[in-house]
Amino acid sequence: MAAALNRNHELRCVGAAGALQLRVARTRGVRKNRGVAKRRRAVQRGDVVVRRVLEVTVAELGRVGLERLSVPEVAERAGVNKTSVYRRWPTKQLLVKAALEQSMEDSVQAPDTGALGSDLASLAASLADFITSPTGLGLVRTVFADGDSPEARALKATLWEGPARELPRAALERAIARGDLKAGTDVELLLFTAAGAVMHRVFVERGPVDDAWLQSLVELLSHGAASEQPRKVARRS
Repeated sequence: MAAALNRNHELRCVGAAGALQLRVARTRGVRKNRGVAKRRRAVQRGDVVVRRVLEVTVAELGRVGLERLSVPEVAERAGVNKTSVYRRWPTKQLLVKAALEQSMEDSVQAPDTGALGSDLASLAASLADFITSPTGLGLVRTVFADGDSPEARALKATLWEGPARELPRAALERAIARGDLKAGTDVELLLFTAAGAVMHRVFVERGPVDDAWLQSLVELLSHGAASEQPRKVARRS
């Protein structure tokens, strides 16, 4: 009888210990999940803050230009401490570079319509939308209005990299693969020609980049301005 009572007592103790361990494990699991969720929320808040700082930076570029842009002013307008900005971007150039890269990644697209003409029209229309946006105006001001400063020259040297270069190139390289463009086409020259035409239309002519104008540009770029048998240029005596 005593032995049976002892066994029952041991079983109750084991059961209680098991329940306690289960409760401890559950509590640890809840705390762990809460910790993961807290870290995830912190990362999300950090992402939101970073994007806000970069957006304010681009807006300030369009408003005051690169030389007059102030990191403390950016921090104040973004609602963050300037030390937090300097901790992530130690120099103004690094901050501006990050802001323009982020904006261009959000804006630059690689059309894949399956036809050279519509791809070119899409690229030109996207560029027109970009350079007339606050982001694009900030970039244009940085590259042209402030282009003679050492900061602007250093920044321009790194802008034509990453998605801003790769995505449009990819569209034209697909056109070469399809046979829409001849092999050996200077893809970058074609892109620069299209970009130059769009910027001249927007900033010099002050004209609309509408469907009719895009069609004319596409025909010029696709077929060339010369006839099939261009005349030789006469040499000057």
